[in-house]
Amino acid sequence: MGSLAMVIVCLGPAGAAGAGEESKKTKQAVTDEKAAPEREIPVAEERARRLTDRMKERLGLTEEQIPRVAEVNLRIAKQVDDIRSASEGSRSELSSNVRSLQEQRNKELKEILNGEQWKEYEKMQEEMRSKGRDRGKEYRGKGGEKSGGEPTK
Repeated sequence: MGSLAMVIVCLGPAGAAGAGEESKKTKQAVTDEKAAPEREIPVAEERARRLTDRMKERLGLTEEQIPRVAEVNLRIAKQVDDIRSASEGSRSELSSNVRSLQEQRNKELKEILNGEQWKEYEKMQEEMRSKGRDRGKEYRGKGGEKSGGEPTK
């Protein structure tokens, strides 16, 4: 009996530590789900890579422009993540800070892109903003449609 008690005592803390880790993961998952119930936000590196790939294809970036654009996109994406994780303010404050970073990105990209590329980039931005507005309307349950998908009159 003594050795059985010793085994239980020895396994107890390890089991508790393992359970604690699982609990932390579960809490994080629940927290993450509350923060973004509709979709998961990709990490900065993935978002930057996707944007750079779209720009490369749509704007016809040169071999010289690609690493410069990628660096700007990654740096700004990381800063956005930092703002999101540190944000304790209002949603409008977060939005304002992110908008400032987007303006910074635009300023830097304007120095990298040529005139035609810049015009096409501006079109890309408007399309992304439009998609974001549409997604926001759907999320908030507005957007000109009833819950059944029929247009409102």
